[in-house]
Amino acid sequence: MVSYQELEEWIYGKKTIDVALLKRHAEWSPSGAGSDSNRAQEIEWFWEILEELSQEDRRKFIRFCFAQSTIPPNDEEFERR
Repeated sequence: MVSYQELEEWIYGKKTIDVALLKRHAEWSPSGAGSDSNRAQEIEWFWEILEELSQEDRRKFIRFCFAQSTIPPNDEEFERR
């Protein structure tokens, strides 16, 4: 048996944005101007900034990118969706 919180998370996703979970499932390809090391540094800065944001701002960012304010609750669900 599951709690209503677990069921809600399965249906709607996590209310808290786990940056580590998001990072594990993010894909990027080096393109554009600059060296690969510069682009890698920019990606690292992106993750640092995202980690520093409040949960509310992280949800706003996710909503901007994916038109929803939650992410899947775990790695398995991330792969399934």
